[in-house]
Amino acid sequence: MSYSNVWNPNQDLEAQNQNTAGTELLFDDDDIPVEDDFIVNDDDEPTTQQTSSQHPRIPEPPQSANAGGERLEQRRFMGGDTLDEPITATLLRDVKAVGTRLRQIVWWYAEERNTTHQEWDLWGPLVFCLLISTSMSMMAPNNQSSLVFSGMFALIWLGQVIVTLNIKLLGGTISFFHALCVSGYSLFPLVIAAVLGSFVGSRLIRLIVDVFLIAWAIYAATNGLKHSGVLSERVFLATFPVGLFYCGLGWLCVIN
Repeated sequence: MSYSNVWNPNQDLEAQNQNTAGTELLFDDDDIPVEDDFIVNDDDEPTTQQTSSQHPRIPEPPQSANAGGERLEQRRFMGGDTLDEPITATLLRDVKAVGTRLRQIVWWYAEERNTTHQEWDLWGPLVFCLLISTSMSMMAPNNQSSLVFSGMFALIWLGQVIVTLNIKLLGGTISFFHALCVSGYSLFPLVIAAVLGSFVGSRLIRLIVDVFLIAWAIYAATNGLKHSGVLSERVFLATFPVGLFYCGLGWLCVIN
């Protein structure tokens, strides 16, 4: 009887170990082919990407835009260097600009009625408000001068803002600050009334002079608003609150 075909478990284990060892040899790391396409070198980045990252392209700002009904344009500065100029030259240039705008609004010439002055500033209204408040405080008793000054200053600016909001809500192309500029520069006749009131003691003379100056202020504000973007059919609605405000300030100059 032959025992050559009898199953031996030890032989199967040895055969499995030999097959595993052969498989490990087949997948050795040194024998795996590596293609050049899978090698990434950080130094081999495109030159164009480095150039674009070092010099990014900045978009240019728009040349013009519309804000609050007013066209804003970008202008290139063509003058000289103003950082090294004397302070007197800067002040003189600002004073000339205030004087030019005061002439355009208060002294409204016939040749300027068809021109529109869309540039605005608040230096003139601020100076006129300070002059009226100072003149009114000088006529008040010493223990009430500071109270009169602060009260008049707040009253003038509050009234200016209210009448300007009315002008803006009526429509048109005029902006808020442009309307505030026009109504503020129109206070110039009332500055004269306040200064004269501090030197003239007779209330009758004050009343006669103030009536003329109030009419002048209302006329200046009407012409200024009419040629600054307020709708022609709503000019009266825009200037009526301004006239009431000027009449109240003029009456305070009379009775103070």
